[in-house]
Amino acid sequence: SDLNSTLYGKKGHSGHDYYAINKSLVFMKDGLVKSALFNNDSCGGTITIVPKGEDRRAIFCHMSKIYVKKGEEIEAGTVIGVTGGGAGQKGKGHSTGHHLHFGMKDKASGGKFIDPNDYIDDFKLIK
Repeated sequence: SDLNSTLYGKKGHSGHDYYAINKSLVFMKDGLVKSALFNNDSCGGTITIVPKGEDRRAIFCHMSKIYVKKGEEIEAGTVIGVTGGGAGQKGKGHSTGHHLHFGMKDKASGGKFIDPNDYIDDFKLIK
């Protein structure tokens, strides 16, 4: 597997980075898309999803394509976008090479980032 589940403890970088260039990102649970946008912060193309019936948010950064819209309810197995961070985007994720950033926030921690490793089954990467 080319998943590199290193947890970065640096301030402002809470989550795991996975080696991923132009891989389709599949969300493996039913959920509600809270945000899906290209912005110019360090996250670039970003998708945030609340899994159905759960008090947490899965956050995916450095997407080059986004296939879902804010407010959309998705079913498990939905391809939500493509990893890679678009050319010319500030948030393309090149500080450590091409990667997908996966973060997790939950209500129990007061909306702070938590270690996403317990939720690795939320997604899979396909060619």
